[in-house]
Amino acid sequence: MKKQNLSIFMLRTSVIVAIVFLLYGCVALSKSIIAENANKKGAAAYETGDYPLAEIYFESAVNVNPRYASAWLNLARVAAKRRNYDLAISSYNNVLDHSANPDNIRLARLGLANIYNDTSIEEPLRKKGWYKKAIAQLEALVDQYPDNPQYRLQLGFAFFNAANPGSGMEQLSVASRLANTPETRWVHNKLLDFYLKINLKGNAKKERNILDSAELLTQSNN
Repeated sequence: MKKQNLSIFMLRTSVIVAIVFLLYGCVALSKSIIAENANKKGAAAYETGDYPLAEIYFESAVNVNPRYASAWLNLARVAAKRRNYDLAISSYNNVLDHSANPDNIRLARLGLANIYNDTSIEEPLRKKGWYKKAIAQLEALVDQYPDNPQYRLQLGFAFFNAANPGSGMEQLSVASRLANTPETRWVHNKLLDFYLKINLKGNAKKERNILDSAELLTQSNN
């Protein structure tokens, strides 16, 4: 009799534990679905230019699921669009602190670098040492992706903004060398405009020659 009662007790306990795990799994799944739907609605609002509504949806998504890296990235982007830089920076940092996904980390670093290196942001914010912070994020990207001309280009500009033209020229030179495909032609256009702006005529002529030779190569291939 005692053995039978013990068996019944163990069976009941197993059933209760199974139910608890099932309910917990359903709640977790429900939260995941709610967060995903909020993120999708936020993305739709962002596409239509309704940034305040998009921000509300993205915030809802991360409140429901604080580990939702894609929603944090979206929240950071829309916050930056709305010039809510504190929210954008904290959102990008949340991704860096909690995501192990290399692409999420790359996007977060790039987003932070774009904010810190934005010369159109009001001067009081510049006094926070943002250019140095931009350099730190871009150097991390260059270490991870040494052959990416975009990151070299942005790092070079960041050095110039931080009054370090020597290091800036070094990175811009590497960017020019790495931009050797039709898809990276824009890098040479950026460099040409920049060198003309700061009156480095020799460097500007070099970039113009690269662009002209690339144009001739494209025509000959056609």
